Amino acid sequence: MKTNIDWKIASRRILALLTVAAAAASAAGVVRVQAVMSQGTALAETGSGQAFLLVEVNDPATGAAVTGLPLQVSDQMSLPGQACGFTNQIAGFAETGDGAYEIKIGLPEGVPNCAWIKGVYLAGVHVTGNGEGRTIASLTIR
Repeated sequence: MKTNIDWKIASRRILALLTVAAAAASAAGVVRVQAVMSQGTALAETGSGQAFLLVEVNDPATGAAVTGLPLQVSDQMSLPGQACGFTNQIAGFAETGDGAYEIKIGLPEGVPNCAWIKGVYLAGVHVTGNGEGRTIASLTIR
């Protein structure tokens, strides 16, 4: 059976449903979290230097910046030979006021053989407070 679909009406209905879903998420205190990481000054095979993490937090309904939220960063998977991780090892933090959070991640001090290992790390970013959201980011150490 072949049906004729009015794509204009269908796309308007889908957009309306997505708008309602985004408004419901916003009302529930859910935020959109995006993150990207770079090697920064972290040196492979050493414990020195810091990786850089940029996190952006927005209201899913309006796109407005969300500020003043606490963040947690966790090292999700261990690489072969990794003696330590960077979970909540925030060495620097700056909130730019436009929903962006600039974070420097280091390794813990005093842990024997703790070093950045060459490879791809997986980080989890969890935002809490007046809004809650999660995302992941990958970090490549060369």
